[in-house]
Amino acid sequence: MGSMENKTEQAIPVLLVTNIKKSLIWYQDLGFKEEWNHSVGRGFPVLTSLIRGGIRIFYPSI
Repeated sequence: MGSMENKTEQAIPVLLVTNIKKSLIWYQDLGFKEEWNHSVGRGFPVLTSLIRGGIRIFYPSI
């Protein structure tokens, strides 16, 4: 079996939000930066990734 020595793991919280713009402002005030966002199309939820140092948060709009 392979060694786990060089492997890294991380848990990324997924936080549901109802207002993506207000949430982005809130997290930016806490020092997070928007890393990326994605939607499969118009009218579908947007998934956003925020990052601050080694901390990453995903939040989909609902």
